[in-house]
Amino acid sequence: MPQSSAPLVGVNLSDLDWRDSFGDEAGVLRDLDGTAYRVTLPTDSDVLRVGSTTQRSIARVAGFVHRIPAGETEPLTIPVASGTARTDIIALRYDPEFKGEPGPVRLARIAGTATGLPNYDDAAPGVEDLPLWAITRQPGQSLSQAMLRRLFPRLAPGLELPEGAPLPISSPLGTVLQQGAVTYRRQLDSSGVPTWARTSGGAVAHHDGAWYDLPNANDGTARDVWGANPQILGEIAIPDPGIPYRVAALAACEAGSTQASTRWDLQLRLDSATNGEVLALQNGGRWLEGSNAQHFNLTSLPSRAVLTGTHRIYVVAAAGFGSALGYITPYQRKLSAVVYAT
Repeated sequence: MPQSSAPLVGVNLSDLDWRDSFGDEAGVLRDLDGTAYRVTLPTDSDVLRVGSTTQRSIARVAGFVHRIPAGETEPLTIPVASGTARTDIIALRYDPEFKGEPGPVRLARIAGTATGLPNYDDAAPGVEDLPLWAITRQPGQSLSQAMLRRLFPRLAPGLELPEGAPLPISSPLGTVLQQGAVTYRRQLDSSGVPTWARTSGGAVAHHDGAWYDLPNANDGTARDVWGANPQILGEIAIPDPGIPYRVAALAACEAGSTQASTRWDLQLRLDSATNGEVLALQNGGRWLEGSNAQHFNLTSLPSRAVLTGTHRIYVVAAAGFGSALGYITPYQRKLSAVVYAT
C-alpha cells in the first residue's frame, strides 16, 4: 500500500511527519523592525554575535523553530582569511542528528574557499540550511571590517482590510496587505523605520474642502469681495492616512476683478499661502465692472513632496497686477483632494 497520511489518530507526529506538514518554506518569522538575527562584528576577536536587542529572533527551518531571546546574542567564530578573500555563510542548520538542547536547529558557519557563496543544502531529506548572511573577509582584515550581505527571506502573512480601516502598526516586515484596490507591503523606509509602502493601486482617500465666507459686495450681486493680496479663498484639510502619500487637488469657481486694471490669478498651494508647493495655477483675465466672472478650473497632478501626517491645501488668489478688489461668486464651485498611497 504506497499511500500514507499522518498523523495517525491518537498517535504523536514523527519528526518526518512534522517536517512534511510544516517544513514547506524556511525563513525568518515576525521580524518587526529589521533587527532579527542582526550580526554584531567585534573589533578585537574573530567571534561575532547574532541576535537583536529589541525583539526575539525567530526562524523556521524544516518546520522546526529556532529562537534567540531579545537582548541576548549567540556567538559564532569566523576565522581569519589566509591567502585570498573568503566568503562564508552564517546559517541556521537543521540536522536530525542534533539531539537534545539547543534543539534540532542551530547557528552554523558554512565555510567558503573563495569570494563566491559556498554550497549549502536547502532541501529535504536530512540536513537543511537556511542562509542568514554572507560574510566576506579579506586577508589580514579584522572581523569588524568584513562585508555582510543579507540572504534570508522573511516569512510574513497576507492581510485583507476593508476600505477606511486603519492599517495595523505592528505587522512583520514583508506582510502584504490588500485594502480595496490598493496593495501595501510592510518594509523599512530610507531611515530604517517600518512603514507601509504601496506596491499597487492608487487613491486611498477623498476629501472635500470648504470655501471661506468673505464679505459680500453689497451691490445687489451674490459675489463676495476681497482686497488682501494674497487672499485665501478656501482650504482642504487632509487628515493623517497613516501611510506616506502624495495628494492631488481640484478647485473650480467663478472669480474675477472689479476693475479692468487688475488681474487676479488663482493657485492651489500646499500648507502655506505664500511659500507652499504650488500644485496648480491659472492666470485670470481682465474684467470690467459688471461683466461676467471668469471660470477657473485648477486640476493638479499628485504633489511632488511625499507627505506624512496632516496637511492642508489652500486656494489662493494673488494679484498679477493692479490693486482693484477681487471677487468670487457662489456658483459652479468645487473643492476637493485625492490622497494617493506612495
